[in-house]
Amino acid sequence: MRESEIDNKSCWPAIAKITFLTVIAFAVHALVLRFVYPGYYKPLWPNHDDFYMPLQLANSPGNLLAYLGYPRPVGMMFLGAIGHLGLHGSIFAFLFLIALNCAMVAEAFRRITKIRMGVPFIASFAIYLYLLFSQPYFYTFAIHDGFSQLSFCLLLLSVIPLINYYGNRSHLSLCAFFIVATLAFLTKETYGLSAIFLASIWFVAKRKEGTIQAAIPAMLTGIALVAALAINSLNKSPFTGGSKSADAPYHIVLSPSSVMGEWWRYLTDGLNPLTGAIVILGVCMSIIALRRKSPLAATMVALLPVAGVLSWLPTSLLPNHHYPGYSWNGAYIIFLPILSMNLLARKGWLLRTGIFSAMAIAAAYSPAYSAGAYKKNDWTLLQEKTEINLLKALAKLTRNMPTHKTPSHVLVSGIDFPFSPFKLPFSLRIFPNVNNVLFDVVHYGESEPTVDPRAGVTFIHANDVALSKYQAVWAFRSDGTLITSLNDASDFAELKRDDLGFGSENLLIYPKLLNVFGNSPGKGRHKPNGYDYLKCGSVLASYNDLAGAEACLGMSIKDIPSNPYPYFYLGKIQEDQGKTCLARESYGKAVELDDPKSPNPFFDGALRRLSHSGTNGATTSCGQTPSDF
Repeated sequence: MRESEIDNKSCWPAIAKITFLTVIAFAVHALVLRFVYPGYYKPLWPNHDDFYMPLQLANSPGNLLAYLGYPRPVGMMFLGAIGHLGLHGSIFAFLFLIALNCAMVAEAFRRITKIRMGVPFIASFAIYLYLLFSQPYFYTFAIHDGFSQLSFCLLLLSVIPLINYYGNRSHLSLCAFFIVATLAFLTKETYGLSAIFLASIWFVAKRKEGTIQAAIPAMLTGIALVAALAINSLNKSPFTGGSKSADAPYHIVLSPSSVMGEWWRYLTDGLNPLTGAIVILGVCMSIIALRRKSPLAATMVALLPVAGVLSWLPTSLLPNHHYPGYSWNGAYIIFLPILSMNLLARKGWLLRTGIFSAMAIAAAYSPAYSAGAYKKNDWTLLQEKTEINLLKALAKLTRNMPTHKTPSHVLVSGIDFPFSPFKLPFSLRIFPNVNNVLFDVVHYGESEPTVDPRAGVTFIHANDVALSKYQAVWAFRSDGTLITSLNDASDFAELKRDDLGFGSENLLIYPKLLNVFGNSPGKGRHKPNGYDYLKCGSVLASYNDLAGAEACLGMSIKDIPSNPYPYFYLGKIQEDQGKTCLARESYGKAVELDDPKSPNPFFDGALRRLSHSGTNGATTSCGQTPSDF
């Protein structure tokens, strides 16, 4: 066969073609992650609490039908189903959906444009995948927004019974189309306007052949979307119901200037100048190649980017909920015209090779224009590393848990990072030997999260910790790694110290203190000094224990009274607590003790800031001393 091309009428079934394209998608995905961004291949680890939701649903009491009353019920039921695959399995399920979506939408494009399955098409498909997977927010958000991936997959599958209907006029096929489209929108509404837009193009092109028949896709798609929105409204969905509070995340703003402003932000988030130029080139190639052969196909391909950017419109109504990651959702459709490059094959081998080479070089270089966007993901990558460390530590700790019937009571401390499986506690059931364990997790925020008490997890305030009630203590660093684990009374006894100036139990409640003071006096261990207590103040402030930080800095001042830094940091802690008078006094002392030859501008700046809001900088005595903790 010429250039190994396989004709559409060959015996190679469509399923086999989609399977082949899915395999290519996985291969390009691995290459892009390893060599472009993020620079390593670890796609099956979480970076957010939401990744634990499938495990939470799968291991909690109840059944899948209970989620019919939830917002986006089909998506919730899917999460509950894939949760039985485990953490990595559930993440892989969404990764598989993404690869399958790429394959199905490419195969649909190939059939609409009558492109032969061969080396040129596969090469252009590889470029399409490269642009998708190197989009700045793909790695950090595409799987996180798994509902959009499932919704897109269902919409693609709904096209199959629609095609059957136009072939045999079976009303059963029409019902199947409507049901699957409704299920897609009950998963998420992301692609509703995109689907209606493409169906409207079909209507305009086919209306002369019968208005009703041409209007069926657009009408049923619209009805399915409205029905899904109505069901979500009945289920009191916070995502589609809006909020009357102007500062709420899901407050809907219909102002044209706001909507267009948000839409433009997503456009600049999703495309850089080079990827935008590549899309425009793809559109031009499609128009040139198809305008005479198939005007309908030419029109639809040319308008695909418009359909893609319409997927951003729902989130553009929510300016308080703007997140650049949503820009990836449009990429499936926006980049599709790139697949048309080998439509120019009949124009000559040289032209086709030149166009392909230019497109490939431009695509390869396009990530360089997204360096700033990649940088914005640093915090998310940090959370991913933290979750990896935490999950590996928990796996090792739980393997060593006793299996007797008496419940074990474990204190978990140091979880001062935003995400962990403890917030979705049924997800912990993926670990061995935890079904008979009660976890008390020290919470360092203002108010403790509320979780289902049947899961065996309780969040407690640091002041409520009583070490005597626990059979084990697991203390973590802020990067998710384990600092120490104590498993019996003798371990607790070895920790006890009398030289700290405060209770040694605080070393376990605030485990970063172990890096300051150590876990036991030990031979040659120096008595804590003012510099240790200065670090202690910073550590406790990071745990939001401002009173304890104030006490540590007070001990630091007693030991190194001529050093200005304890006074400065004490002033910051006092200011955060609203103790303006004391803060002004501490800042004034820091300025007084500062090196006149090389003064620290932050000292004087802090004092001046409070001077403008108080008593002109007068350091009057406030009559208070730092409290103990």
